[in-house]
Amino acid sequence: MNKNIKLIIVFLVFLGIGVAVSMVVLTKTVTVVDPVIGKAVDAIYATGTVEPTIMVPIAPRVSSNIMELSVQEGQSVQKGDVLARLEDSEQQAAITDLTAKMSFAEKDLNRKQQLLKTQSVSRDIVDSAQANLDSLKAQLEKVKIQASYLTLIAPADGLIIRKDGEIGELIAAGQPVFYMSCCAPLRITAEVDEEDIPKVAMGQTVLIQSDAFPDKVYQGKIIGITPKGDSVSRSYRVRIGFDTNDHPFMIGMTVETNIVIQKIDDAILIPLQAIGQNKTVQRVQGNVVQFTKVETGIQNANSIQILSGLSRTDKVIMPYDESLENGKKIRTKTYQEGAK
Repeated sequence: MNKNIKLIIVFLVFLGIGVAVSMVVLTKTVTVVDPVIGKAVDAIYATGTVEPTIMVPIAPRVSSNIMELSVQEGQSVQKGDVLARLEDSEQQAAITDLTAKMSFAEKDLNRKQQLLKTQSVSRDIVDSAQANLDSLKAQLEKVKIQASYLTLIAPADGLIIRKDGEIGELIAAGQPVFYMSCCAPLRITAEVDEEDIPKVAMGQTVLIQSDAFPDKVYQGKIIGITPKGDSVSRSYRVRIGFDTNDHPFMIGMTVETNIVIQKIDDAILIPLQAIGQNKTVQRVQGNVVQFTKVETGIQNANSIQILSGLSRTDKVIMPYDESLENGKKIRTKTYQEGAK
């Protein structure tokens, strides 16, 4: 073999090595992921507060001092139970006085009715005595009713959830001494932003979580939507009922709610990081990047549903790489969760 041929062979070898090295050194390595089939949930987030469905304030109708408290917060009561007694000495004195006056008026009426039989008195005198007795009866009934206002009675079976008063304290007329939860299970009141409220409907499933019980998710349903929003907070009040009474929530607890608008069990999902501007993904075909427009659907916390533009067998670059050009050759490695 002559010298020139040897030089050509050496040149071609080094050229091949250079091309191979350039392919390895200059071609970028990217991470790719496969679309997965999973659940896509479209939900509206709102914070809420656990409250009684019916909360009854119990207050006296006249001002007086508390003389006796029979129940405490957290105590269950039955309809008709005495909850508290307020001072009614003035009313009791009036009852005693009117009772005595009625006794005298009845005797006076009986005497005058006997005299009327012998025509010793006129009918007008008897009628006047009858009217006096009727008036005293009405006054006595009124005072007895006023006295009854000073004994606070449970209007139904329920639970005392708050007590605002102590023995000796002066309670104004209409000022609640107790708040009672009764007649219905607990519910949640949540504030939903006005831009989301058109999507909310009666009967929708609601996922409920609380910091007090971080490891469990409870379910409920929409049971009411207020027709008038708050112009200041720009929100609407939504009522949520629990699916079951077997839950640990207490009145006043703050909860996080997710109102499920739509749920798809077999959605094609890719990571959010794989989506670029204008809903573009970087699909890998062979060792070449292909920019592909996709139609997206439900977006979850870390993934997004692909409605069209990708198939289950495609591979996409993750995260989306702004430095790549369409048609660029690349090397790939498969994404492994937890790998750096």
